[in-house]
Amino acid sequence: MLCGRVLDDEDSARWGWLFRCVQVDMAKSDARLVELLGAGDKPSFAIVAKDGTVVAHVPAMPTAIKFQKALKDALPKFPDYAKTVERSLAAQDASLEKARAAVKAGHLAEAKPIYDQLRWTKVRVGPQFDLAVKEGWDVDQRLAAPPKAK
Repeated sequence: MLCGRVLDDEDSARWGWLFRCVQVDMAKSDARLVELLGAGDKPSFAIVAKDGTVVAHVPAMPTAIKFQKALKDALPKFPDYAKTVERSLAAQDASLEKARAAVKAGHLAEAKPIYDQLRWTKVRVGPQFDLAVKEGWDVDQRLAAPPKAK
């Protein structure tokens, strides 16, 4: 269930991309590490700071939505990084509006690189990413279409 339903979910993968994931084989690991990570008899996630301290535990969630919420709730445990993510999302809002304005003005070639930048960002957890993918694809199709005969 965890791998097939929760971790295979697109939005869960996007949230996971904000963290560096390392799989630990608990059966072959040092007992102190297993204890530090708070390992139990079921799969779980330990969110570890750079200094090695465990700042959050995320049990195996039954749904992708709950897993995403758990990762979202863990992000503030890293205040500087959380602020970086927030700034990125705010910049994406501004870029999306700039791209939309260019499209509205009929400047598709100007909008395309803005959409491309949004589609290749590492921070893909906000609604901006989904909108940029859809709207950018529409711009791509319009740019690739043969010119209409007059």
